[in-house]
Amino acid sequence: MKRISVKRIASLITALSMAASLSACGGASNSFASDEAPATAAPAAKAAPSAEKIEAPVEVRSEDAVPEAASETAAAEAAAAGDADGEAVYYTAEEAAPVTSVAAMREEAVEEEYEAAADELGAADEVMAADEAAPETEAEKAPVSSQWQAGLLTAGEWNDNDNWGFFTNLVNSGKITYPAYGIDPRFRTAVTVKDKNGQPVVNAKVTLYYQQEPSWTAVTDKNGIVYLFGKGDTVSVTGLSSTAYYRLPEAVYGNETVEPAAETETPESTAVQTEQQGRKTVGEAIQIVIEKCIAEVFGSGNEEAPAPQTDVKPEDTRTMEQVAEDVRQSRNAFVSREVEVTFDDIIGNYKDMQVMFIVDTTGSMGDELMFLQYEFSAIAQTVGNENVTYSVNFYKDEGDIYKTRTNPFTDDISALDKKLKSEVADGGGDTPEAVSEILDECMHAEDWREDAVKIAFLIYDAPPHSDAASLAKLERAMKAAAAQGIRVIPVVSSNSERETELFGRGLAIFTGGTYVFLTDDSGVGDSHLEPVIGAYQVESLYDIIIRLIEEYRQ
Repeated sequence: MKRISVKRIASLITALSMAASLSACGGASNSFASDEAPATAAPAAKAAPSAEKIEAPVEVRSEDAVPEAASETAAAEAAAAGDADGEAVYYTAEEAAPVTSVAAMREEAVEEEYEAAADELGAADEVMAADEAAPETEAEKAPVSSQWQAGLLTAGEWNDNDNWGFFTNLVNSGKITYPAYGIDPRFRTAVTVKDKNGQPVVNAKVTLYYQQEPSWTAVTDKNGIVYLFGKGDTVSVTGLSSTAYYRLPEAVYGNETVEPAAETETPESTAVQTEQQGRKTVGEAIQIVIEKCIAEVFGSGNEEAPAPQTDVKPEDTRTMEQVAEDVRQSRNAFVSREVEVTFDDIIGNYKDMQVMFIVDTTGSMGDELMFLQYEFSAIAQTVGNENVTYSVNFYKDEGDIYKTRTNPFTDDISALDKKLKSEVADGGGDTPEAVSEILDECMHAEDWREDAVKIAFLIYDAPPHSDAASLAKLERAMKAAAAQGIRVIPVVSSNSERETELFGRGLAIFTGGTYVFLTDDSGVGDSHLEPVIGAYQVESLYDIIIRLIEEYRQ
C-alpha cells in the first residue's frame, strides 16, 4: 500500500497555496491579453493503475522512458530558443502545436498543478484513513525478496506416450538410454478400448497376462487408451459388471532381461561341440544363440520378430549372456504394439477428482517450494474445490528432520495452505533423495477413491536411490499407480541431471502421465536442464498445472 510522508503532505499544502496566488496573478494578466484568442486548457492525464502482480518480466526500452530532469532541460532550451525569437513557444502533449498566449498557458499550468495536488492530497487522506482502520500486517512489514515472484516460474511439457515414434527414435539412436532406475518403458502395449459405436470406453480396468499370470494393470483414460508393460499374450478388460478377454496376435515381448538359451557354455565351447559335428563356426554358434533369444522374446514363428543379426564375426568372444543382453538392448528389440478392442460394459466419466502434490523439501528446492506456498490457494480457487479434493505431501532423505510426511485428501484449502507454509527447504545435500519411499507411501494411500479421476504432481530435482530395496519400492509404487489410474506428473526442477530426466519421463510413461520441466526463461533460480525432446511451448508453471488438471478432468 502506498504511503505519503508528513513532509510530502506539507509540501502539497504549500503548492496549493502557491497555485492559488499564481491563479490570482494569472487573472490579472488576462486583462492585458483580452485581445488574444483564449486557449483551451488540456485535461490532466489520468494516473495509470498500479500493477500488483505481473505474469512475466516487462522489458523497458530506453527510448520509452524520459527522465524528468531531461524533460526540464528540454523545456529550458525551448524557452531560450523562444526568447531569441522574441516570443515564447509552448506545446501541448495532445496537439503538439504552438500556443502563443503566455497568459493562457500560465492559467492552464496553474489549473493542472492545482488539480494534481488536490488529487494527491485526496489519495493521501484515503491511505491514512485506511491505515488507521487496518493496522499493518506482517506481510507488509516484511515484503518478499525482489528476486522472488512466484508467477515467474516458467516450464514446458512433453508427453512421450503421445510422441511414441519420436521416443523410439531417441532410444534407437542412443540419444537417451533405458532402463533407468529399473524403469524400462521400451516394451509397451497400447490398448484402445471402444464400445460398439466406436466411442471410447473410459475408466475400464485392463490387465496384461502372460501364461495366465497378470503382469500389468492400468485404467483407460478419457480417450479409452491404456498403456501396459511387461511380457504378455492376453489382455482382459473389466467394466462395471463383466470382464472380457482378448488374445493378442502373438506372444508379447517382455521388459525383463532376456534369458539366454538353456546352455551356459561360452560361444567357444559351443563352437567346439558344433565343429565336432562338422557343421558350425564360432560366429555361427553365436548366431544360433541370437536366434534363440529372439524366439524367446517374440515367440517362435512370429513374423513381426526382428531379423537375426548378420554382422556377427567369427572372432566374436562374447558369452551367451552378453549376446542375450545385446539383443535386448539393440534397436531391433524395441518393439511396441497397438491393439484395439471392443467392449460394451460402459463405466462412464467420473465427476470427482483427486489432486495430489508430492514435494521435495530439501535445501535445493527453495524456489519451487515457495512457488507452491504462494500459488497453491490461487490454483485451488481457479480449479475450484467442488468435487475436487487435494493432498500435499513432503519428503527429504535419510538423516534429515524427516524422511516422508504425508497428509490425507481434503477440500479445506486453508488447512492445506497452512501445511504448505509451515514447510522449510533444508536438508538433503547429496543427489539421491527418498523418492521411492514417498511414492510408495503416496501411491498406496488408503483414501484414493476408485470412482474419481486421480493425478499426482511430483515436484523434484533428484532421482531415487538405486539400491535394490529402493528400486523394489519404486516398482511397487508405479504398478500401484497404474492399477488405480493415478496419472503421475513429474515436475523436474533446477540443477537436475540427465538421469533425473529419464527417471521422470519413464515414470510418466508407466502411469499415463506427462513430463513437466522448469526452464531458464523466468531467470529465477539456478540453471535448468534442457530435455531431449521435440519442440515445446514455454508457459508459466502456474498455467501448466491448471491446464493439466483441466485436461485430465472428465
